[in-house]
Amino acid sequence: HALTLALTVIVVAVPEGLPMMIAVVLSANIRRMVKDSVLVRKPTGIEAAGSMNILFTDKTGTLTEGKLSVVSVVTPSGEEKKLPGGRLGELIRLHAEYNCTAISTDCGVVGGNPTDRAFAEFSGSNKRGEPLAKLPFDSARKYSAAVVDRGGVITLVKGAPEILLPRVKYFLGNDGKRHELAHGDFNEKLRKYASEGMRLILLAEADGNRINELSRGEIPALTLHCVILMRDRLRKAALSSVKELRKAGIGVVMITGDSPDTGAAIAKECGILSGG
Repeated sequence: HALTLALTVIVVAVPEGLPMMIAVVLSANIRRMVKDSVLVRKPTGIEAAGSMNILFTDKTGTLTEGKLSVVSVVTPSGEEKKLPGGRLGELIRLHAEYNCTAISTDCGVVGGNPTDRAFAEFSGSNKRGEPLAKLPFDSARKYSAAVVDRGGVITLVKGAPEILLPRVKYFLGNDGKRHELAHGDFNEKLRKYASEGMRLILLAEADGNRINELSRGEIPALTLHCVILMRDRLRKAALSSVKELRKAGIGVVMITGDSPDTGAAIAKECGILSGG
């Protein structure tokens, strides 16, 4: 009698149609979400989304359009210019030729990540040089490097100012000679640009072949060329989407590899960060 009762309880507690009903409901919800341009890879993800109380979102390409464009160049003296001519213009094109994964062609800019594509388009260089040695960009290091021979072996370095700037000792003047960099005023100017939501890319060089040191995360003394200012506009729907999520009681957290100042500026613009 106990066995019969136990079997009866199990059969009644789990109706045969329950798995099918769940599958049908989840499938219907998937179709509804597809209409809102949301692709659900796993149906069970809909259940998890229903009980969500915090959402982590990427910045570039999600909250922003993901279409970077170069605004201007900050010279070591703190001047802001469009593509400069002379020696500095040559150095920018040298970085684009040897230390950039994108290239400008007659059909447009191809290859590379959004940052390199924007840089290649700005430089106007349509040449792809073969460096003596190369260190690809890595999100952990936040810089890339290439070794070239320009009447002497040098290492071109391109990356995040917050990582590279502490190791900058000199800058190249208009006379082609090295001068000591006054960090105070220059750092303050860069912080101002970052607080306006700009992405900053620093271009510099080091004497000799420094690829092995750089690959180990050991940054040698650098000579500053310039800092490239890039902007990535906020998506039109970002502000209203964040507002709707917060109204539903969902906390929104932005994840970015940009500097804290740049990240904070975008977070304020789309309503994630408010009141300090």
